[in-house]
Amino acid sequence: MIRQALTSESSRSRTPNGYALIGVLWICAAATALALSAAAASRHVIAASRNRIALARAEWAASGCLARARSVLSEAIGMEGTAASYRQPAWSRVDEILGESSAGDLADCVITARAVGSRLNVNSADEATLSRLLRGAGLAPAQADSLAAAIADWKDADDTPRPLGAEREWYEAVGKMPPANRPFAHVSELALVRNAAGALSLDDLLDVEEGVISINHAPAPVLGILPGFTREAVEHVLNARTAGRPITAFAEIRNGLSAAAAESLAEAEPQLVAHASLVPQAWVLTVRSVSGAPAVTVVLEVRIERFATEIVIVRRRSWVL
Repeated sequence: MIRQALTSESSRSRTPNGYALIGVLWICAAATALALSAAAASRHVIAASRNRIALARAEWAASGCLARARSVLSEAIGMEGTAASYRQPAWSRVDEILGESSAGDLADCVITARAVGSRLNVNSADEATLSRLLRGAGLAPAQADSLAAAIADWKDADDTPRPLGAEREWYEAVGKMPPANRPFAHVSELALVRNAAGALSLDDLLDVEEGVISINHAPAPVLGILPGFTREAVEHVLNARTAGRPITAFAEIRNGLSAAAAESLAEAEPQLVAHASLVPQAWVLTVRSVSGAPAVTVVLEVRIERFATEIVIVRRRSWVL
């Protein structure tokens, strides 16, 4: 009886302590969970901060690379006339000049240059011109006509399809993004057009930059749509380019052509002068800079034009990869 009473008394005395121990364990568990949550949040904040720092550094590096590229080009333009070995002016050789500087002044970034007019402006070209270009690039006539109509439908303001084209109804039926019904903002949008993906490399033929065709930079299909340009004239220009003898006057194009080809070019020369140039009106520079781990890539794209010896940025945009 005494032992039972003692045992009962001992149990009652330990019960509050047991509850207290459980409470302490719960508090410890909660504190641990809170600490882990705080650590995870801290890691997230630190990672976000690192990304922002990497982004800022990549942007600064791209801007610095662009500034150096402009300086290199300005110096090259200022030295025109001292390098007799070059038949072309410096403004026609922007890609070459920057390529030569890529191992020195521009080694910490990747910079590419394309002459405005080395591709056809898709926004100003009509359906017939687009079809001629695509045929010249190797597409079958039916395929070229269909793709040209689809491109024209994409950029026009209505939803009424051309006989060979495609508008909103077709795209929605196959679960694709419908036409924007506006001019193309970037050449990458061409991949959204019906049957454009995989047809051929449209990036090498089409652009969204305003400017006439640059005879010394455009590929054969683009040259082939110029007024008066026969296949013989196209081959003549390409051969001269390959031989390092770029065209410096429109009259030079007729030299060495057959009488018929020369006559065709001479008759179309007033139109040709309005649609083409021997020196690019502008260049588009694309600068890529990478920073951080994981890497953050900033792409800076500018359109530059020349005013006397000055290199002026007339359009600038950037994005992150």
